[in-house]
Parts: sequence; structure tokens; C-alpha cells
Amino acid sequence: MPVDDPAEAARAVGQLPPPSAPHVVIRPLRLPFDLDATVRALAEQRGVSISAMYRDLITAGLGVTTGAAPDPVAELRGIQAAAQRALDRLAGGGTTTPLRVVK
Repeated sequence: MPVDDPAEAARAVGQLPPPSAPHVVIRPLRLPFDLDATVRALAEQRGVSISAMYRDLITAGLGVTTGAAPDPVAELRGIQAAAQRALDRLAGGGTTTPLRVVK
């Protein structure tokens, strides 16, 4: 959004991180216990970190894209978790030998 007031523009520029700074901020987030437990379970089910799960949910909820490339390790873990769930269903709901992660 354009800023017409030079003083406001200077204040906004003063709040921006330097170009060499990481493009990530840390935000403490207070959630009801049940909601946090649900998001943690979903992250575990998808094989991603809790931080990645919160980012995905917030981004999807806002209907925006970050422009950042997806983390390939997180993507592979999600695929691995989905494959494991499919194997478990094929085995009749019982557990199967876990898929081995190749590093």
C-alpha cells in the first residue's frame, strides 16, 4: 500500500529489518490447550514440525502464498507419513513396520 506522508514512510522504513536480516519473525502465540493438541497431532500425522504446521494453517487460512519454496525435507516427511498411514490401512488398521527414513 503506498504511503503519501513522508514522515509515515520514514517510520515504516525504520521498522523494516536490514536487507541482510533473515526474513522470519518469531511470534509467541497463546492457544487453548485443546486447539494446540489438535494442531500438534495434525503436524505429527503429516510428519512436519509444529512451526511448519502453524505456518501452513495460517497461510491457508489467509488464502495467501509466502513465495518461499517449500522445505523439501518437510515435504518428504509428509509423503512418508501419508504412505505409512496407507500401509496401516491396508494392513487392516494394525501397525506395520515403519518406513525407514533415508538421510
